[in-house]
Amino acid sequence: MTLKKLIVIIPTCNEEDTVESVIKQIPRNLAAYTKIVVIDKSRDATPIKARKAGALVLGQSYGGLGTAFRLGIETGIRLGADVLVHIDGDLQYDPYEMPLLLEPILRGKADMVLGRRVFQYKMPPIKRVGNEFFSRFVSRLSGVTISDAQTGYRALNRKALEALLGLNGDYTYTQESIIIAAKRNIRICEVPVTFKKRTHGRSFISLFRYPFNVLVTVTRAYIRERSLL
Repeated sequence: MTLKKLIVIIPTCNEEDTVESVIKQIPRNLAAYTKIVVIDKSRDATPIKARKAGALVLGQSYGGLGTAFRLGIETGIRLGADVLVHIDGDLQYDPYEMPLLLEPILRGKADMVLGRRVFQYKMPPIKRVGNEFFSRFVSRLSGVTISDAQTGYRALNRKALEALLGLNGDYTYTQESIIIAAKRNIRICEVPVTFKKRTHGRSFISLFRYPFNVLVTVTRAYIRERSLL
């Protein structure tokens, strides 16, 4: 496959310290045309700095990561993307590693590529246990072995984008998107990517709210996809 149009989606929420670096480190030689779109829900200077770095900024007035991901998919399709890459705006993922996610798609081996996080720091025990639990849970429901269902670094081709237009979750998207993709015969694979410790800002995901919301979102997605089948 020849990559003609690449759309990079960056969801942000008060990432003024890192968003410029993320945008500037994205390789520009990956496609004939590369467009960077920031889906923003910030109260700081994030949108100003994103525009300064050359990104298109779309405001998000409600919802969470799930809403941002869905808006990113709709935007990617509207802009005619061959492939869409989704990367967080906090610089925990390495933008220079983007070709690793694109390779399986360009070789025709996968439709959706997940960046399996290789942690450069010691993950807190509660997060490690939660990550392992939900990865196994999603693997069981989807029928695809996934070692890191929570990753925010992903690449999707046009077929995968169109399949995921049916996402419903507003709070998060990571696990739901895997289940929907698997049930709709989207080929999924994982590649290892570097994951660094956060140095700016903080995570807005509540450790108490997160498990409940994920369980509800994932269960609904599984029931919905089974009924459609």
